[in-house]
Amino acid sequence: MAIRFLEKSEEVIPFVPHVRKGADEARAALGFLPDRVYEDAALQNKLIVAVDSSDDGVSYVGHLLFGGVYPNAKIFQIFVRPEFRSRRIAQQILDRLTRRLVSEHYLSISARVALDLTRANAFWSSAGFSVVRTINDNSPGKRAINVRAKGLDTPTLFTSRERRRVAMARVVSSRLAQKTELKEEMSTRGVVTKESVDRLTKGDDVVCSNFDQIILFRKPVVLNRLRELECIDRSNLVTSRSITHEQLVSVAMEGGISAEV
Repeated sequence: MAIRFLEKSEEVIPFVPHVRKGADEARAALGFLPDRVYEDAALQNKLIVAVDSSDDGVSYVGHLLFGGVYPNAKIFQIFVRPEFRSRRIAQQILDRLTRRLVSEHYLSISARVALDLTRANAFWSSAGFSVVRTINDNSPGKRAINVRAKGLDTPTLFTSRERRRVAMARVVSSRLAQKTELKEEMSTRGVVTKESVDRLTKGDDVVCSNFDQIILFRKPVVLNRLRELECIDRSNLVTSRSITHEQLVSVAMEGGISAEV
């Protein structure tokens, strides 16, 4: 058995009928999606297909379907054919997606898993996805859903390059500047490189903020948890905003820091 993973649309599209069939066979666990969703995902490079190459040809093994809005990715389906299970193929597909998302500067990844799917929840737990909330719908035929999320090891504005640690700080001042002004500042006291700024925005103007009272966390605090603590708004981008002392203490404790802040 030689497992390969296909990601490019021209490689994935021929396997879309097999993906649909596999998803339909596992509809009780994966839910229903219209046929067009799989075709669109393949064209957008948001469908990863695992195949087995042998002397008899290439056969479909499983798939991972994802989407979301940058910088937060969402996994909609992960599936492996029964005869190929217990070989860590699902974990391999997930690892492949994770590496790709980190390279594309995503910050988090999430998945929704029915509470009654014991094996599926065990898989997501072992992969480092924590339950951030449970959605209970008491309507007939509806299932409780675990919303699971995992922070990605992506260098960000608040990440130390050496230790990959996350920090919280006070914003002292902010100003509007042109990218051309930043070269010298970035080389002496910037927390992101000039090249990173060029990738983050296409405009000529950027907002520069000065920080002090920086507190390094022992572990990251995912965006969904910050939303639960009402420390950020519903936006997908991390922005500066005022928080109370109680919120500050809660975030610090989530980050593994003593409550005495």
